[in-house]
Amino acid sequence: MKTIWVDADACSRESRRITLRLAKYYRFDTYLVANHALAIRESDTVKVIVCSKEKNAADDYISVHIDADDIAICRDIELIQLLLKKGAFVLNDRGKIYTREDIEYDVLRRNRAHMVHTQLGMVSKGKNKKKQSYSKEFSHSLQLLLKN
Repeated sequence: MKTIWVDADACSRESRRITLRLAKYYRFDTYLVANHALAIRESDTVKVIVCSKEKNAADDYISVHIDADDIAICRDIELIQLLLKKGAFVLNDRGKIYTREDIEYDVLRRNRAHMVHTQLGMVSKGKNKKKQSYSKEFSHSLQLLLKN
């Protein structure tokens, strides 16, 4: 049986809520992995895994325990790349379903942007404060993966 793995440190509360609702409907086991406790009610099919506070501890846990054909929800480009190589299906909490080709391009683009910023001494402005909801896109993409 396929399992859903959620990098709960990186994913929004809304995407976690949608994931739990759809996982229950489609009867998928779901693991929410984080480096802190989550206010999630566990059940036979929903488990919260609390890892150490070390950097990438949740990512490492997911990468070790995920199987081919499982579904992962995360944002970290390196983790996405690794999970795709293991044969998992991966989407982010905005609903983008990744392929090996997509992630290679994203890695190159991110590395190029980092190099330009470093060489020019540019400082990132940080995340955009404007909050946009991707709930519909995320729900639709996750349902596509769960149906297959």
